Amino acid sequence: DVTKEATIELISPECICTTAEKIFDFDLVSCATDFANELSSSFEFRFKNDKTIHGFVGWFDCYFDSMTKLIILSTSPFSESTHWKQTIFPLKEPILVQAGHSIRGEIRIGKHAHNPRALQVRLLLQQPNLKLVYNIC
Repeated sequence: DVTKEATIELISPECICTTAEKIFDFDLVSCATDFANELSSSFEFRFKNDKTIHGFVGWFDCYFDSMTKLIILSTSPFSESTHWKQTIFPLKEPILVQAGHSIRGEIRIGKHAHNPRALQVRLLLQQPNLKLVYNIC
């Protein structure tokens, strides 16, 4: 296990070298209050260029669908910046990747064992075989 602190930063869109993938999708109107106790999802990111990657970037989008208009709040690096910025999950060592190749893995998110206001995020990468643990407050 590698335990790191995730950081909150503004990321330039030019720093994103993979396709963006939806990892989780929630209907906050109908989900139970304890839905976030333990979440997991598989992912696959396909690389657009030959690059050295130093971590993963996470963000969220909220869709407010009224009777008259859809309003989207996006914290994506491709949208206008917000005070939420993006979450950076750094790698212990950079990984060299090639255009057209992909990296697959699983993300697991749960409550932090000692801090009720924090989350613990686990990234399990299939290739290279890494298990990374992050704490987000």
